[in-house]
Order: sequence, then structure tokens, then C-alpha cells
Amino acid sequence: MVNDVGRLRPFGGKVLMSGLGGGSLCERADHAERTREADAHPRTGVELPPGFFELVDDLKAIVTQASVRAQLKVNTEMIKMYWEIGRTILDRTEREKWGSKVLERVATELRTAFPNQRSFGARNLKYMQQMARTWPEQIGQQAVAQLPWGHITLLMGRCKARPELDFYAQQAVRQGWSRVMLDHWIDAQLHLTQGAALNNFDATVPEDSDAVNEVVKDPYRVDFTRLSGKVAERDLEDALVQQLVRFLTELGVGFAFVGAAVPHQGR
Repeated sequence: MVNDVGRLRPFGGKVLMSGLGGGSLCERADHAERTREADAHPRTGVELPPGFFELVDDLKAIVTQASVRAQLKVNTEMIKMYWEIGRTILDRTEREKWGSKVLERVATELRTAFPNQRSFGARNLKYMQQMARTWPEQIGQQAVAQLPWGHITLLMGRCKARPELDFYAQQAVRQGWSRVMLDHWIDAQLHLTQGAALNNFDATVPEDSDAVNEVVKDPYRVDFTRLSGKVAERDLEDALVQQLVRFLTELGVGFAFVGAAVPHQGR
């Protein structure tokens, strides 16, 4: 029986434990870490230089930060689209004196044309009109355009005056507030003690904030990319299978990829 913490070795397609001998847990952990670095490229025998994994961590951070910036950009484009929809409907209904029944029919037509986007219900269309009425200028230059749609609907439902709306939108962007935290500070009437909103606001949402996390998880933003849940799941599965095949290939003789959906045969 092997009593020591061991490292994994491939043998004939199976994974066996190789003992590391005596020593404390810390010594054995250090040994395992050195062995992992030395065996990172078992087929080529290349010894990794010091700082290699720090480099990999830096590259991962670059990829993550770029992904976050891209998702924030997508969110802003979606908010701009909502504003344009609201502005267009608002102009037409005011000019033609159309009633609420027409808006419901517009919602039906849009949902039929874009079945993957859940944002085109009558209630959301009313919010889009309200946003266009509240910010009559192009919204892309406003702090509110950086926020998730749920933040914006909360602001419009809780705040009445434009200065109050702008104050909380700017604070939510600067501080990276979640929707719950935004609701809390509106309840606390923070605007009465912190002063007016800025006219030349140029801050962006912190990339590691709660607000960014909610942008990433926002189902409306996901819908905006035109990916349904099934497509996203299939894309993820394909990507994972590709990575698994590459990993098994690098392990060399004794490992093989059997299939993507092969049932396990227990003994």
C-alpha cells in the first residue's frame, strides 16, 4: 500500500500513484511542485525557466481583462440600441397619437422577428421610451450607458429628477455598485449628502467590480449576442473536447480519446 502523497504517472492508459518517500507534508508538497514544473513537457524534456508560470498568469490576466472590456462594450451598444428603439417609438407614437395597444403589437412583432431576445416585451419597450425621454441627448456619452439594464430600470423606477438619476448612475459606475447596493444608496438618499452629479464625468466601471459581474451575467446582454442557451452549451462542449484531445495527445503513448459521449462501463 502506498501511504505517501504521490504524483500521477501514466502507465498503459491508467493513472498510478508513485510514492515520494518520507518527509513532512510541506517537503513533499515542495517536491511535488518541483516535479510538476520539471515534467510540464515530458515528451520534449524541456526544462521550464524560472518565472514561466508567472508569465502564464500575466497572459491569462490580459485575456480576462480584454474579455471584460469587450463585454462592457457589448453592454453599452445594447443600451444605445434600447435608447434608439425608445426614441423611435416615442417620436412616432407622439406624432401619430398611437395608444398603448399599438405598443403591445410592436412587442409581439419584435419578439416574433427576434425570438432569442427576451428584452422586447411591452414593459421593456415602455422603459426604453422612458429612457429616451429622460436622456433626450445621445445616451452613449452618459454614465448610465455603462450600467446593466437592470440598474437602469431600477434608477428610472426609483428616481424622478434628472440630476438625481445622473448622480446615482455616476456613483454606480465609479464605485462599481451591484443592483442591490444601488438600491440601498437610493434608499439612504445619498444624493442629499454627497452633492450634485458631475457635468464632465469620464470614469469607467472598475473591471473587478460587482457591476461588471452583473454585466457579464446579464441575460439581456447574452441575448443581444444572438446566442441561444443551446448554441452556447454546444460551443462550450466543442471547445472542451478540443482541449481534451490536445491534452491527451501531449501525454503520448498509452492515452487515447475515445469519443465525446461514450458511456462509462463500470466493473
